[in-house]
Amino acid sequence: MSNLHHVGLAFEMYTNDNRWTLPDTEDKPNPDSDEWLAWMPPAQVKDSALCRYITADNFAALLQCPADFDPINHPITWAGVRYPFSFAFNAQVYLLRLNQIEQPWQKALLVDVEICDNSRYYYWYSPTAGLGAVERLSTRHDKRWRPQDAYDPTVTNAARSGRLANVLFCDFHVDSLDVSHENDPAYFNAWNGQPPTWR
Repeated sequence: MSNLHHVGLAFEMYTNDNRWTLPDTEDKPNPDSDEWLAWMPPAQVKDSALCRYITADNFAALLQCPADFDPINHPITWAGVRYPFSFAFNAQVYLLRLNQIEQPWQKALLVDVEICDNSRYYYWYSPTAGLGAVERLSTRHDKRWRPQDAYDPTVTNAARSGRLANVLFCDFHVDSLDVSHENDPAYFNAWNGQPPTWR
């Protein structure tokens, strides 16, 4: 939670300097926008938009949850590069102004994920989407956590109900969220009432 709180301060300072607009994801649909986290070579963490507010070494350390004991075994992602961090940005809120986000105190900005393979959190899981496994909110801080649950698709959200994950919300406060909400638009979709979509 302390790590997320410090990263949240960097997000808040970034939005203060950028007309309340959140940074971009690594996919960079807008080539002139800032990536919240630069991690794919040849980019370096020091190129991340938030590094103006936190030094690169400190930023990289803050993005690794102390309880994430196995980051080197995160799945291989693009170009054979492993994502070395524990947190992912909610793909439904990037590049929005804070005043466009309904109920920012309830909407997730950055989440602690189980087996993250990139810096975006694809929150809406559809077995028919053909996009593979979605990052799951991590319950590694819960005494019932079992590492094998992260890899087991038979361990459903319902089975994990009551377990808690750490989340940085869009008003920059940090709190725990029951993982039964990990696919709930009320917590991840920026516009209430709009159908969730893949980003």
